[in-house]
Amino acid sequence: MTDEICRIDPPHSSPHLIELPSCPSFPFVITDLDYLQKWNYYQTRYILLLNGYNFNIPTKNDPPNNYRKIQIGKPTYNKLMDDFIRFSYLYNMVNTNKWTTDTITDYIENTIKPSLLKYEDELKKIKNKNSLSQHLWNTIRNNLQYKINELTDWTDFIEYNDVKYGLKHIVNKIHRYNNCLGNITDTELPYEACMCHLCEDWGGCNRDFKTNWIIKCDKCEYEDKYTYSNYRNKPG
Repeated sequence: MTDEICRIDPPHSSPHLIELPSCPSFPFVITDLDYLQKWNYYQTRYILLLNGYNFNIPTKNDPPNNYRKIQIGKPTYNKLMDDFIRFSYLYNMVNTNKWTTDTITDYIENTIKPSLLKYEDELKKIKNKNSLSQHLWNTIRNNLQYKINELTDWTDFIEYNDVKYGLKHIVNKIHRYNNCLGNITDTELPYEACMCHLCEDWGGCNRDFKTNWIIKCDKCEYEDKYTYSNYRNKPG
């Protein structure tokens, strides 16, 4: 525990939230039996290409000669092979002949689906726990914040989770620093219009429009400045 008094609000997120688990990874992107159809599709195209057929140009001939014949090793063949390797994430599966319809189905049913079900079940349980933890923390935080704001002396504090929470410099527009208790006034500074050609044409540009405010205490010499920068520039 630190002896220094914390002068900021308690955190909005519960300090007891559990980190969410990562989704399990697999050797290739395949999470459903629909991908089995894609595998068969790519395998068919790859076999056609290996046998010298352009799988992109069907002909009116009867199978198996219903694709245009091309010369292996020539530019058209090389381009199709390059495109196939580049765009087919299943290329390695097809090329190595490691996977078959049976092995893919078995992999999906006995490895991927159980892993995903276990992950989703664990994720759901943790999210439920975090939701309850956050709900409880919201109640604790609101009560803690109320007690902090009700402190009467600058050196007073409320201790929670080994943290000493004290008054902020300004509470409800009252200057609480060192028990000053002066009234805080805030004044918007004049806006300096943008003079770029877009604003001069009355269209307005996309640069940040910064609004500056000055806050002062009417009892001591305290003065501060803050800026809002989430507005759109106005025409000059």
